[in-house]
Amino acid sequence: MANCLSLGSKKCELVSAYSNGCVALAKSDTHYSVASARKLSEAESTVLELCADTSCKVVYSRCSMAVPVR
Repeated sequence: MANCLSLGSKKCELVSAYSNGCVALAKSDTHYSVASARKLSEAESTVLELCADTSCKVVYSRCSMAVPVR
């Protein structure tokens, strides 16, 4: 949310939460999609397949690291 707001958007919305995996967000002027996967490359390729516009580009992708539990 902070990243969205810092870029000047006034209409930010949480569309996905993730842990122990990766997420990617793709958008065009008219569409957006979100995908998660175990690997960043998988999330990025899946999100582009899901986006309904050929001009979609990945605008955000990150992985969360697993936290060891004892």
